[in-house]
Amino acid sequence: MAKKIRRTLSKLEPEQQELQLQFRALRNALGNFGGRVGRRDVVLASGHLDMSGHAPELVLDALPADARKIVLFDAAGTELGRAKVSGLGTPPKLPNAPGNVVTVQIRDGNRDLIAFGLVRRT
Repeated sequence: MAKKIRRTLSKLEPEQQELQLQFRALRNALGNFGGRVGRRDVVLASGHLDMSGHAPELVLDALPADARKIVLFDAAGTELGRAKVSGLGTPPKLPNAPGNVVTVQIRDGNRDLIAFGLVRRT
């Protein structure tokens, strides 16, 4: 059944995927964590931008198992960069992250949006 969901998501335009993801994340944040057969819960990826070193480092909490790519955006929605997810188990760290990163999107192997998050500064 998960394959059907992925095929359906892949047919959506990127803007439609983003809107769907944000709606599902909002629904989950308000306490509706699923209950729908065959639907994945949306993970709100949390992370922080560590500004204490000589260069900003973006540190993300645990990512979904099917995460393959992290995409960084500024406040205007301009893409700042991409990084591949190298492995599971350890929180991903992106050294030399742009200091103006505000949001992140997490994509799976099909390039579908599966999570997003706001970046806090520490």
